[in-house]
Amino acid sequence: NFESLPNYVIDSFNSWKILNPEWECKYFNATDREDFILSEFGKDWLDVYNSCIFGVMKADIWKYLIIYKYYV
Repeated sequence: NFESLPNYVIDSFNSWKILNPEWECKYFNATDREDFILSEFGKDWLDVYNSCIFGVMKADIWKYLIIYKYYV
C-alpha cells in the first residue's frame, strides 16, 4: 500500500507529480504489477518476471513492459 512506503519514496513520487503535472502518475504494488503483466502480456512473461532472483531484474522487466505497452 502506497501510504506504508517510506517517506522518502512518497516524497520522490510526489515530486514527479509536481514537476510533471501533465503526466499521469500511478503506483503499482507487487500484486498490481503481476496482474498487469498477466493480463497484458500473458503467463509466459509473468513466469519470466517471477523467475528473476533480484528485485532490480524485475524492475527492469517491468519498465520495459510499461514502455512497450504505452510508448511503442
